[in-house]
Amino acid sequence: MDEALIGWLFFGSMILWRFVSRTGKVDQVKMRKVCRSCTPFLQWYAITGLGLVVSMARTMFDVWKYDYKGANYLDPAAVEKHIQGKNVDVEDFPPWLRKVSLVAPMVGVVGFVISMWQSLRLIRGSLRANNAKYVNPEAIPENKKDLLHKCMDQLLIIIGVPLVFIVFATRALTRQWEVMTGSYCWGECVHPVHTRALVSDQCKLDMYFATAFQFYAMWEFGELVGRFMSDHRLQWNGPAIEDDDPQAIILNYRKTLKWASVLGLFAFVGIGALKSVIEFGMTVALNVLPTQSVDVNEKMALVEKKVETVFAFATFLCVFNMILISNMAPLKEALGSKINMKFHGTRTMLLVVQIQPQVLNFFVIKWSMIQTAHSQSMSHSWWQFLTHEQSILLNVTLVLYWCCFVSLANAIMWNIDDKKVARIYEKALHLKLSLSDNANNRQGNDDLRRPLV
Repeated sequence: MDEALIGWLFFGSMILWRFVSRTGKVDQVKMRKVCRSCTPFLQWYAITGLGLVVSMARTMFDVWKYDYKGANYLDPAAVEKHIQGKNVDVEDFPPWLRKVSLVAPMVGVVGFVISMWQSLRLIRGSLRANNAKYVNPEAIPENKKDLLHKCMDQLLIIIGVPLVFIVFATRALTRQWEVMTGSYCWGECVHPVHTRALVSDQCKLDMYFATAFQFYAMWEFGELVGRFMSDHRLQWNGPAIEDDDPQAIILNYRKTLKWASVLGLFAFVGIGALKSVIEFGMTVALNVLPTQSVDVNEKMALVEKKVETVFAFATFLCVFNMILISNMAPLKEALGSKINMKFHGTRTMLLVVQIQPQVLNFFVIKWSMIQTAHSQSMSHSWWQFLTHEQSILLNVTLVLYWCCFVSLANAIMWNIDDKKVARIYEKALHLKLSLSDNANNRQGNDDLRRPLV
């Protein structure tokens, strides 16, 4: 439970640090005077990236030490040796499931490296584009040298989604291995039943956090799309209106369009984020109030049932929203073609964690009583071959494979390089200048190069 909460606190603090840095509340000039060459490493993206790398390295070390080496790749004989003489429940591993789950962390590492490389290329290209707009390198303001433009900042969150998902899905996988092998009690264990339930809940919390971060990335995707929808070429061509400033009217119109164009996506994100918070809170409540687990489970089921109905409608609305705007010229010019594919690439993991467990549940063994004239027996359908714990393990395992696929798909669809980053940056600069209420900003500064498009 502590590691999941630490993860929430770390990423929550990084989101706050990102917000504070982006709004100019942090004096970058003073930071650079005090920290000198260390300033770039104190930006939110550097700290977050380092935290993800350290967390992934720590997780893979645990996998190697305890599951690969200590349990001899989850060999049943090695597991039996560790739990001998202890009152611990273990689950059988079908050979195919054991092999597939053991490979999953390595697949996750591949996806992690791909996404990290794309993120680093985006950061490099963004900083180069930011500095290239100044004719004289010495004219670059001290408070702008290490900051990403807001659009680049948002795109980095979108590209980096698999990184967070891979780290927490790998942690969830190790938790489920603990549940199935009883490794939570390989050492001293006073309350094995309670410890098992706690480890199982930690697995859920890891997946809840990864899902919550995905919704955050979807919000950033919506803001990025809405930003470019407020096309800088929208101008007032009619006669002047008495007592109204045409420029102010068109600016207000474009700012309204920015939010209204992706309202369906924001509804999807808001309801989904609320759903994740409720699930997280209920799971924590189950551990804090174990004596009231029945009541908490009933309330959780009731809330999930009501939220799922609304969430299903919001999902349809979100997809329809993106279909309508995905072919609009301002988006294609800024973000390239296949906007709808990039959108679905961003939300793929949400679909996976939402639909995949329900599909696997179809294959979970559900025993039923068979009554005959002379005897009773238990039976299940022929297609049911997984236990409940095996289905959870297979779900988390497949999530890691999906993460690697999404990392690769993002690398192909976005294909980040300096040229594309510069194009997005120039479009963003146009918007910033055209939406500014300051006429001097719209005319530009002598130290700035004019946008190329």
